[in-house]
Amino acid sequence: MGHPPAITEFAPPTAALRDSDLLVRRVAAEAMASLGSKAQGVVPELVIALKDSDPKVRNYVLESLGFMGANAALAVPVLVEMMKDPEASDYQLQLLMALEGIGKPAAPALPSLLSVFRDKDAVSWIRQSALSAMLRIDEPAKETQTALNEARTDRDDSIRAMATGRRTGNQRGGK
Repeated sequence: MGHPPAITEFAPPTAALRDSDLLVRRVAAEAMASLGSKAQGVVPELVIALKDSDPKVRNYVLESLGFMGANAALAVPVLVEMMKDPEASDYQLQLLMALEGIGKPAAPALPSLLSVFRDKDAVSWIRQSALSAMLRIDEPAKETQTALNEARTDRDDSIRAMATGRRTGNQRGGK
């Protein structure tokens, strides 16, 4: 008996992202997230899937984009628009983490990230995530330096520690 032929090319199941069955869309979006950079050719499909009515599908898609790093740069304009959505609080952490994962190509998001960081009503870890994304995207940028200067005198110990490079138990792991 011979060995099965080697798989030389992999095509992620993008059609499943458009399936009428919610469970199929969720599984497809989760699969894309687990593929990370291997799914980079499907960024246009993932951008479309960001408009899915199901929050879990959107969260998995955001996770996928973050795992793809700079290869997901095509999604940045849509992610910036999503930050302006009043419903963004439902997926804000995943959105911030996607922008952080994309890195430098997400520079157009810096003004929006500064706004999230300045929101004193936001929970500490959301503000930390916004600052962390800004640092990953472009540390010397004007918005990032503004946020760092404000963070050094912030009322929140973990934000101050982050600005001065000290680690606290509240911070999530960096990339």
